[in-house]
Amino acid sequence: MRYILSVLLLALLSSNCIAQFAKNPPPPQPKPQQTAPQQAPVKAAPAPPVDPNIKKAQDFYQAAMKETSLDNVVKKFSKAIELNPNFREAIFYRGVAYYQNKNAQKAINDFDKIIQLDPKNFGAYMYRGRAKESLKLLGDALSDYNTAVKMNPKFAEGLFYRGQYYKMNGNDAKKACDDFNQAKKLGFNVAEDLLKDCK
Repeated sequence: MRYILSVLLLALLSSNCIAQFAKNPPPPQPKPQQTAPQQAPVKAAPAPPVDPNIKKAQDFYQAAMKETSLDNVVKKFSKAIELNPNFREAIFYRGVAYYQNKNAQKAINDFDKIIQLDPKNFGAYMYRGRAKESLKLLGDALSDYNTAVKMNPKFAEGLFYRGQYYKMNGNDAKKACDDFNQAKKLGFNVAEDLLKDCK
């Protein structure tokens, strides 16, 4: 009898506990926080090494730009080009120095190189035209002047020197005046004696 009462009492307590649990379930257990995996710090790519010849070439170029002797200008530009064979600015200005020093063929060679490296360099065409004109290569000179002005119709210096060509070698006063007047409108200092016959 006692055994049956004990079983009934235990069953009653169990049913009460289950009902209480159903009404008031225990709060959910917090989930463990997941931390993001640690990433290794990104290292910056090392800067590419600077070619010491490029720096030396730049130094010779800067020194040449400060020179007053054309011979020394040519020597220092040549040194810069020796260290950096495709140094466009040095090649261009050495060509100008050669032209000013009355060495037209060497000037032409430098401007040929510039045009090869930079086919749209209208200044190189204009200076090559001047060098060719000084060697009486008149047809080639006019072709270079025309190319320079076609590339840049507002290239006042190119218009001026083409005008001079027309006046001195082309026997075409109208074309010369057209170029002189256009160059003047663009701000180029055209001597008045070149304009006196222009209407």
